Amino acid sequence: MTARRKLRIDVDPRSIQDSLSVIARSLGMAEPATIVGVIAHWEQVVGPVLAAQVRPIQIRDKSLWLEVSDPSWATQVRYLEPEVLAAITQEVGPDLVVRLSVRVKPQRQ
Repeated sequence: MTARRKLRIDVDPRSIQDSLSVIARSLGMAEPATIVGVIAHWEQVVGPVLAAQVRPIQIRDKSLWLEVSDPSWATQVRYLEPEVLAAITQEVGPDLVVRLSVRVKPQRQ
């Protein structure tokens, strides 16, 4: 018969937001509030035409990962990167997103 170890919790309770922040930082991701700010204001940041074709996925190591519907939109995003980064900085603050990474969404067959 094996003895069971008792689980001992040595920390005070934390809010879910604080816990998510700790996890996000440990994974090299942005604070959840930053991600929510970018996603919630995405259409205001890039405009309705671009927002319809380009979707923010995650922020990791200060890089905003975007998913596009077509390779031509990936080219457009790369061309507009300085303007998009300036708009994001205005929306969520400086140095939270410093580059864009774009991937084309795989087409279902």
